Amino acid sequence: MHIDLLGGLGLNNTVEFAAMRGSKHVMDVTWELHNETPDVISLRGHAPLVIVSPIKQGVGSFRMTAIDQCGRGTTAHVSVHISSKYHFTLSPNPAVDVVTLKLTGVEGEQRAPGSPSAMGTTSTYEIQLWSGLAMLRSFQTNQPTFQIPITGLPAGLYFVRVIKDGQTYTEKLIKN
Repeated sequence: MHIDLLGGLGLNNTVEFAAMRGSKHVMDVTWELHNETPDVISLRGHAPLVIVSPIKQGVGSFRMTAIDQCGRGTTAHVSVHISSKYHFTLSPNPAVDVVTLKLTGVEGEQRAPGSPSAMGTTSTYEIQLWSGLAMLRSFQTNQPTFQIPITGLPAGLYFVRVIKDGQTYTEKLIKN
């Protein structure tokens, strides 16, 4: 038995694995996930689908082990290079009327006294709200915290994209 990585880092930083024996999927396996660098990345989701969230710049690594019914296991090791300076959170998530986006720099980022980032502002960035392949709304701000209005949108799955300094960051948003 071996583990295949299906595609690599996909939409919303997802990684999907498959347990294989030859060219056939092995369905009856137990998955074990171990984050080897919790200071660089956080992991969530349910195996074999994992969502990787950056915490700071560096190389993050984790391993996924598939154990068959006979107790034999095989392990895949994954390394993720985190080169972006920023990440963001959405809360509450799921949300009903408004969701708060909080943009943060990586841990240890130096901020000069008197600089805009030390005074609670940052350079202008764009926030986009997507439903599938269609962009629904777009906002521009220089504030690290921003309220995204979602009143009137039907319940469902949406994606929030932040475009800053030439980089795009995406998180899933659930509207109740």
